[in-house]
Amino acid sequence: MDTTTPTIGTEAPFLEILTGCWTKARRGGLGGVDARFRELMLKRLLIDARVLDGLFAGIDALGEYACADIGDEDAIAEEEAGLEASRRAIRPIFEARMQEQLCRIDAEVAMVQCRECGQMAESQGFRRRTWRSGFGEVCLARRYNYCDLCCTGRAVAQEKLGLRRDVHTPRLAESITRLATVVPYNMAVSLAESLVGAEVCVHTAERLVSERAAHVALQTAEEARTLDPFDHKGLQRRIHRPLDAVKKAPRTAYLEMDGVFVMTREEDLDRRQPAEPGSRGGKGRRYDWRVAK
Repeated sequence: MDTTTPTIGTEAPFLEILTGCWTKARRGGLGGVDARFRELMLKRLLIDARVLDGLFAGIDALGEYACADIGDEDAIAEEEAGLEASRRAIRPIFEARMQEQLCRIDAEVAMVQCRECGQMAESQGFRRRTWRSGFGEVCLARRYNYCDLCCTGRAVAQEKLGLRRDVHTPRLAESITRLATVVPYNMAVSLAESLVGAEVCVHTAERLVSERAAHVALQTAEEARTLDPFDHKGLQRRIHRPLDAVKKAPRTAYLEMDGVFVMTREEDLDRRQPAEPGSRGGKGRRYDWRVAK
């Protein structure tokens, strides 16, 4: 097999590539076999060195699971162990691919402007930080620029790649908020650990939902503004249907709403005496919670 030929389609299974490169590396003698094997794999797969190291680490994780002793565990425990092994196998590859994208974006960005004043922000070199993903924690390095005038910094590659300032990756944050919006928070964090493999607390789930709700509110307000038949001066404006709208508008639209608890101030016949100083409700009245549709 020619190791300089790029991998195309189903030219050869990965195992055949692996054994072929190892065999060729062994032909040169026992000394430096690992380095020669790594060099051949890089040429054969045409991938970044970090991704190859992640691939080897993933293979080790799968091999550790495959060679583990088979005990008397039931199907549930065995499947959980398999899912955990799959996450450990994908995590180093995922981390390496993300790092390669960050490095590519940083190499393309020549100047970074401060968000506050617009002046050029000085590079502080590469800084590493950790995010929590569906595969576990990943540690990534990206260039950090800082403005001494405004005392603010930014990482452009991180922003362009869509990584949040929060400790959760966008996909993991979406999974947690989806669960927390359909079931109570206590159940949501339990499901997140069971389904996604992420351990979060109720406070974290509440904060993620609040942040996403604020973003959705801004997006909804912007969509409403673009569909407003009148401009800010009250003049008629021509509007166009959204790009994601169906070709023909439906004749009937259904809106489903749920009841919520609101505070009401009602008459309290049992309270004949004036309320104590500082109490709420006033004389002969009280506050109560009622369901409103």
